[in-house]
Amino acid sequence: MISPEPLLRTAPTSQEIDQWRARIRADATSNYHYQMAVALERAGNDAAAQDAYRHAVDARPDFPAAIWRLAGVLRRLGSTGQADALIARAEAGIPDFQAVSQWHLGRDDLNLGDVDAARPRFQQALALFKNNPPSAMAQDFLRLGREYQRRGDRGARLEMLDIAARLAGIDGDIVQDHAHALFQMGRVTEAVDVMRGLSARVPQAGKARYQTGVFLAAALDLDEAAAHLRAIGDLAEPYQSGALYHLALIDQAAGRYDAALAGFTDLIARKPRKAVYLAHAGLCRDVAGMPDGMALIDRALALDAENLYAMSFKSLILTRAGEPDAALDLHAMLPESAATAIWPRLAQAAAHQSRGESGNAQLAVRAVLDDRQWLPFDLLLVPWMASLIRPALLAEGAPGA
Repeated sequence: MISPEPLLRTAPTSQEIDQWRARIRADATSNYHYQMAVALERAGNDAAAQDAYRHAVDARPDFPAAIWRLAGVLRRLGSTGQADALIARAEAGIPDFQAVSQWHLGRDDLNLGDVDAARPRFQQALALFKNNPPSAMAQDFLRLGREYQRRGDRGARLEMLDIAARLAGIDGDIVQDHAHALFQMGRVTEAVDVMRGLSARVPQAGKARYQTGVFLAAALDLDEAAAHLRAIGDLAEPYQSGALYHLALIDQAAGRYDAALAGFTDLIARKPRKAVYLAHAGLCRDVAGMPDGMALIDRALALDAENLYAMSFKSLILTRAGEPDAALDLHAMLPESAATAIWPRLAQAAAHQSRGESGNAQLAVRAVLDDRQWLPFDLLLVPWMASLIRPALLAEGAPGA
């Protein structure tokens, strides 16, 4: 078992080594020896690392990662025969020694922040375990998936979560991460199926029902989406407001504008300083042909001058009013965060298309699709915008265009 304490990312100081020695004197466990040995090895002190690894193995003879690392140090020190004999004894006496070693070494790499080293170790361990990998490995592939998400590598994230899901069976966190990864890659139907399965197996899981509802809405199964969102039970915030918010969006997408506005009005009453609710209410009024949509959006901007929804929706209303130049002037004022957001790009595409600049509209749509492969639900919210930018959507092969 790898120590729960994080391994050092850099070479240890003499003070840190003294602290480890004090811990070892108080509690001579294999983990403290192992941690010090790894740090010493990383610092290039193989002679001292060898002694520390030997202490770790003496304290726990079936410590695969320590045995593996000790053998590596011995080979570098020229003791190849000792290293080979050590590995041979371990293979004879420890079940799945090679697989467990790679698994635990991968955990070391992951704890040290070296994702690129951890991934092949975990994959090698999985291959070595053959048909009987431990289900605990699912959490390691989940961690890898989340690291790749932080890097923005969606393909690698999905690959890791595919493995985690196969290993884990019913694990709410893994299933939901896996569904999210599928959704981000545009595989919406598969994401919905994964979440439906979780909701069916764990019917009391409000978070699963919430996420299933959100994905079903994206897949345009609006009635079933609403049913899931209404069935989240007494789930705490932010899920209650989130469910009401998505229910209002579903009503807007279905053209039920009075119901949508009632939902947004309820949300505004609950959280009157939440700019996004005011912005959506303003857009909904404009889409429905009702007055005062821009006034609500200006109220949202008074609360949060850089709210991307409010700025994007104001741009759309200006474009619809025949003022695409003013809309594009607004885009020049957007904060840096707008560069990776969906609605500013859609609003920009609409303004360019309104000016007859189909090439620029297509570039904006391409940027949207680089970030999100699935847009039909968003396009339902503003039908006139969808019609306006349809040539750009078709040119870029947007799903559902």
